[in-house]
Amino acid sequence: MIEDADEGDRLFFYFSGHGMTFCHHGETKPAIVPCDDNLITCMDFRYCVSRLPEKATFTIMADSCNSGGLIDQEPVQVGQPYYVQPPKDQTCVGKNKPKMIPYESYMANLSSRTGLNDPDIGAHLIQLFGSEASIMFWLPPHQHPEPLKSDQGILLSGGEPDELTFEDRRDIRNPCGAFTKTVVAILNGHPAPITNRQLIVNARGILGIKDEYERQHPCLYCSRENANAVFPRKASEIGETSEDHVLEE
Repeated sequence: MIEDADEGDRLFFYFSGHGMTFCHHGETKPAIVPCDDNLITCMDFRYCVSRLPEKATFTIMADSCNSGGLIDQEPVQVGQPYYVQPPKDQTCVGKNKPKMIPYESYMANLSSRTGLNDPDIGAHLIQLFGSEASIMFWLPPHQHPEPLKSDQGILLSGGEPDELTFEDRRDIRNPCGAFTKTVVAILNGHPAPITNRQLIVNARGILGIKDEYERQHPCLYCSRENANAVFPRKASEIGETSEDHVLEE
């Protein structure tokens, strides 16, 4: 997707699934957990966004736990600043399940696959995935990508950096994340266009007043200019122009 982008394109990446935090060189880092367990970390997103063509934007919508820190160095416009701490309580006592994989469970799964008795999460992922593992683990620190410029990425997260997010299982025929369902409902009920800031403020107003064990607070991380930019929608909804070339993955 990055390689196919042109100057001025608006790229959109959507993920709904498990998230987690882990310790790397003494720092807590966030990641999403794809179906193959090969973590996509905040550094991978930083790397993707840093390779964008001029004037292109990369919108990430992450419906997962601890998703507030998924683009490194982006300023917060709605919500809490990026300061990741592990959730105080990873036990869900409500009727909805959190979208988080506990670190200990994830490591136990990796160890059973690699046969390694190593506390270094990177050692397991490199053995399993080689160069397809996160660059955080196989690139030496001096080769890590530089922090983002503040106008290169847009992150709409399902919750605060240290917050659990939840599945909405009230509709058993179409189970999905509560953040996803809320965003879809807002877009369906709001005439285009709607800005990134308006979308997140509305979502916080809905999800932030739920019961204690279903409550979450979506956040927006981007430049002030992109906070007021229009959230990408189908061309048929917004009226396609030369500036509405949106690549989706």
